[in-house]
Amino acid sequence: MIQMKMTRNVSILDNGLAGLDAAIDKTMSESTDSIINRIRYNWSASVPSNPGEPPAVVTGNLDGSVTKDSTGRDSLGQFSKGSDIVQWYIRVTADYANALEYGDSSKNLAPRPFVAPALLEEQDDIGNKFEIAFGGIWK
Repeated sequence: MIQMKMTRNVSILDNGLAGLDAAIDKTMSESTDSIINRIRYNWSASVPSNPGEPPAVVTGNLDGSVTKDSTGRDSLGQFSKGSDIVQWYIRVTADYANALEYGDSSKNLAPRPFVAPALLEEQDDIGNKFEIAFGGIWK
C-alpha cells in the first residue's frame, strides 16, 4: 500500500492578517501626517499670496487649525460601531478655510488652494507606503 498525506498550513495567513490591521493603521496615520506636513510646507512666502497659490501664514490661525484624528475603535481596540471601518480625518477648522481653498466671489477672493495640492502630492506616494508596510507581513 502507498499512502500520501498532504497537509495545509494556513498559519502564515493568520500571522499576516494579524499584522495587516496594524500596517493599515500605521500607513494611514503616516499618510495623514504627510498631507498635513505638505500643507504646512507649501504655505506661500508672499503676503498676501497670489491667486492660485496656497495662502500665506499671517496670524497662524489657519495653520493651527489643521489637525488629524481617527475613529472606529474604542478604548479596548474593538470596533466601536460594529463595523470594520476606521476613518482618518484631516480637519481644517478655521472659518475662512473654504473661502481660501475654493475662492469666494462675494468677497472677490480667488481660490488659494492648499488642501487639494497636498492630497494630489500624497496620492503619488501612498501606494509606495502601503507596499512598504505590507512587504514584510507574509514573509
